[in-house]
Amino acid sequence: MIAAVMAGLDAAFELRHDPVQERRATQAVALGGEAWVRDPSRETVALLADYLALPVVDRRGDAGLAILLTLVERGETPLALSAVARLAGIAQLDDRLSAEGARQLARSLLREDAEGDLGHALVELLRHRGGRVAQRALERELRRDANDAPLPPRFYDALGAVAGALPETEARALLASPEPARRAVATRYAAGPEAPAALRERLASDPAPRVRVAAIERLAGLEGEAALRDALDALNDEDAGVRNAAARTAAALGTAGVAGLRSVVFAETGAPVRPGGAPTTVAARNAAIGGLGSAGREGRRALIEVARTHPDESLKRLATMALGYGRHSHH
Repeated sequence: MIAAVMAGLDAAFELRHDPVQERRATQAVALGGEAWVRDPSRETVALLADYLALPVVDRRGDAGLAILLTLVERGETPLALSAVARLAGIAQLDDRLSAEGARQLARSLLREDAEGDLGHALVELLRHRGGRVAQRALERELRRDANDAPLPPRFYDALGAVAGALPETEARALLASPEPARRAVATRYAAGPEAPAALRERLASDPAPRVRVAAIERLAGLEGEAALRDALDALNDEDAGVRNAAARTAAALGTAGVAGLRSVVFAETGAPVRPGGAPTTVAARNAAIGGLGSAGREGRRALIEVARTHPDESLKRLATMALGYGRHSHH
């Protein structure tokens, strides 16, 4: 049996060979012993051996960087995740990343197993550490042969994260897609003078909650406090995820956001918070309580006011819970 034992790529590594069992029983332990990879490829075993043979100080050097990039592109999923985490800890990665290394990261987004945690980790790595070389590598992938399989949404997410926006042609195609995940990516990186109006239209009419969430978050990112009225209206959305996103968005807008959330909590059911605004629902007031709970000291002061003075006992209880006092507290 060949056994490759690796804890977070830095623990002991040992190889044993039993010609009777061969590779069938090969196992790797990765991610600090929290994940198992059974029957890793010979390439993976060789890469781990090379990596762990390096002096610790050299594992963050060019040789270690090259091995980690190869593990991200071709290693089994837990090992690829562990390698992404190691890359995130390398100082000045954006300056040290070669064109080929950036292309390896771009190609890694196309892995079939990159739908979940691995894809998210790659997008975040590129967002914070990719730099211009990663942007060029992603843009190069856009020019692939038209007969190739469509690029997955996470690829456009990475490109938007690195570049700050998506190319206009790709953005239009994504917005026209019947797939919510593609529309959400395009919405998340909407840009240009027409973006706010388009985002408000998406928020009001797109049938997919994830797209409406992206719309309110991007609108606040582009317009700041000017998006507060949209966030407060979105508290009345039929989807709880959208309501919660709207509450978080309002809470992040500081003093004005706290005042807006408070006005929703104290509004009468069915009454708009502002002229022409959406009628306030019970669900909106509940979501606003949650938003105040994430708004720091000002939000806490508003919650104390609700808990002490609101005429609706259910909202008083909800505010008390948001304050963390507990059901039987006498505060």
